[in-house]
Amino acid sequence: MYKDIQNYVKGGIERIDIDKVLGNAKYVEDILIDNILYAKVFGSECAHGYIERLDFAEAYSLGAIDVVTYKDIPGYNAVGYIPEAPVLAEKKVRFVGEPMVIVVAQTIEKAERALYGIKAIYKPLPSLISIEEAFQRTDVLIHEDQDNNIAYSMKVENGNVNEVFNKADIVISNKYFIQSREHAYLEREAGIAIPHSDGRITVIVPNQYPHKVAENVARVLGISHKDVEVVTPTIGGSFGGKNDMGLIIAAQAALTAFKVKKPVMLIYSREESFIRSTRSEEAVIDYSTAARSDGKLLGVKVKILLDSGAYAIRSPGILWRMAVEATGPYEVPNVYIEGYCVYTNKSYVGAWRGFGTPTIAIAHEAQMDLLANRLGLDPLEIRLKNIVKKGSILSTGEILHDDIGFEEALRRLADISHWFEQKKSLGYNANSHVLEGWGIGCAWHGISIGGGYSKEMKKDVIIKDWSAASITINRDGIIDVYTGIVEMGQGTISVFKNIVANYFGVPLKYVNINHGTTKAPDTGGTHGSRGLAFGGIAIETACKTLKRKLVTVASRILSCDENEITFKNFMVYCSNNKSISWEEFIDRCYKLGVNLSIVTHVDIERGVFDLYAGKGHAWPTYSFAAMVTKIKVNKLTGELEIEEIFPVVAIGNVISEDLVKTQIEGGIIFGIGMSIMESMIFGNDGRVLSDSYSAYLIPTLGDVIRIKFHDPIIVKDKSKYTFLGAKGIGEVIVAPLPASIISAFYNATGKLINKLPLNPERVLLTLHTSQDKNL
Repeated sequence: MYKDIQNYVKGGIERIDIDKVLGNAKYVEDILIDNILYAKVFGSECAHGYIERLDFAEAYSLGAIDVVTYKDIPGYNAVGYIPEAPVLAEKKVRFVGEPMVIVVAQTIEKAERALYGIKAIYKPLPSLISIEEAFQRTDVLIHEDQDNNIAYSMKVENGNVNEVFNKADIVISNKYFIQSREHAYLEREAGIAIPHSDGRITVIVPNQYPHKVAENVARVLGISHKDVEVVTPTIGGSFGGKNDMGLIIAAQAALTAFKVKKPVMLIYSREESFIRSTRSEEAVIDYSTAARSDGKLLGVKVKILLDSGAYAIRSPGILWRMAVEATGPYEVPNVYIEGYCVYTNKSYVGAWRGFGTPTIAIAHEAQMDLLANRLGLDPLEIRLKNIVKKGSILSTGEILHDDIGFEEALRRLADISHWFEQKKSLGYNANSHVLEGWGIGCAWHGISIGGGYSKEMKKDVIIKDWSAASITINRDGIIDVYTGIVEMGQGTISVFKNIVANYFGVPLKYVNINHGTTKAPDTGGTHGSRGLAFGGIAIETACKTLKRKLVTVASRILSCDENEITFKNFMVYCSNNKSISWEEFIDRCYKLGVNLSIVTHVDIERGVFDLYAGKGHAWPTYSFAAMVTKIKVNKLTGELEIEEIFPVVAIGNVISEDLVKTQIEGGIIFGIGMSIMESMIFGNDGRVLSDSYSAYLIPTLGDVIRIKFHDPIIVKDKSKYTFLGAKGIGEVIVAPLPASIISAFYNATGKLINKLPLNPERVLLTLHTSQDKNL
């Protein structure tokens, strides 16, 4: 399978999304439809309380032509991957900004003005903003049908943790507080819904899983799934956010259009996006590690409290990943990991690039640094001593069957960064106000979807993945490919187009990739780094099946053996020097009655997982990444400057190194923001205080160009489960940098920080309150 990889992509991958840089791409707000109406959402001004009264009279006088409430929902008032959040609040609100009413007007300006005419009266209830307080309290219930505020819980257990902790030479314990982050994509949330006279509806919305969008819209409208068409336009950034918000926006827009019986565009402002859209997980992690004196890991105990926000629409899946990956990419024979999703009176928590991996990596990597320091070992050496390999048994009892190139990657990282030489020259210096440090961070990420998408604890759940696609070769030779995979800038659709063109020897212009549409078979979501790794499997299968059929026909037409047939340069050749043009050949196939359409569905080999015991087969394969980072810390100002970054990855076969390198660069920038800048800040009343880019800081070009990015080392280990052996890069690459910066800070100052971001205020507070060393 792997030996043919270069044959698929001769000459490299040609990007097909040049319209973005030319300014010709059509985003939702660029789509013009006659007689379209505009919708805006009125959100709660109360973090927790009962709705006593809603008054819309003034909204009409300010330009509204209609209003929509939960009473207008013909189906079920529930949306989300776990459909728990109401499309519009009914009797109670649970976070500031929660959607309550949708106003409709003839212009966006009138719709915005009409929002000021809505009056809401609440009966306030005590609000719970802190994860730890919400976890402990039972006198205040965010959901009254529960006895506590725990949305979901799980565990992973293996071996005998108590025994090894009692016998271990060393036990290290610490607590980590990881902040919530906004996606900060350039394009705000928006969607268009177009009702049809026969009861069908078309929704145009940025999303990452069109069939899941259709499922949610159908549920809300009380119609059949087949009567909902979802079209994915050009997406102006997602990073996981539009995976969840696509469902919510689509449901709100569709409900509105369904009522007014006209096309509707619903748009969030930037402030509304900060207040009302999904955000990354916030977590409190208690972590204990037991080891021998030589640094060999014996066991870990981990307790994770994860903020679900007011509704657990995605947090169980995030927690599931964090718990399964909590050991880090290390062999740990004894584990006890418990995790809890906790309701708070804050906005939804959803997918954010890495889906929990960057959060848990901070904890498991800091533990490795603390352990190395206490034992007098090198931080890189202790990682190499414990790294997972092919045949390793993971915390869930899963055995790694794929090739694992992470040890090679780490050793090459040591070489290119001159790790051991640099470590001797850097470190804490009490005589200088500028401290330099050298740190390392490692991460792994399971490829594909995982568990945690149900609140029920079940034994022997089959966690399955799949791939699906359809291909039709039209009579004029044009090849139409349909896939549910969504293009968000990662380049997957460019890869698909190049591969299909090379498979049949035709120019790129003869291949149409129809992606992100419900007209395609359900291909699953473009998440879990599965877009190329699994989305490509069905396309390859369809290409192989069709090509076998074409070869059989060509051998008859050209009077030669099937193994002598080749497709290239827009021609079909036989070794007997006979040939026929592609277009003439396809026309002959049609005249012969050959069916040149195929739909493929491929189930991906997986296993079973016991959600109750936390044991079983979690993912088919894993990607790995590590970084060495050099930093400077100014003791007087608290400024932390990142000087150099050395990345390495082990991500399976690489189809396009250019695409991989852009993903690495983008992931590093995400990691920079998470490490030293970004944090969603909530007031005690539940209001989002970081509701603009003046309050929520993200890296700019000026921040990035000062950093020396070294060329990445790419180890091409193989996966037998994925398309061409590729594993995935987009999510795992975010995780090592925050961990490596914390490691470098520890090396520079002697103080291990357990809370992000490392902004000047936190740096100064840490330097002047920690007792680790006298600074």
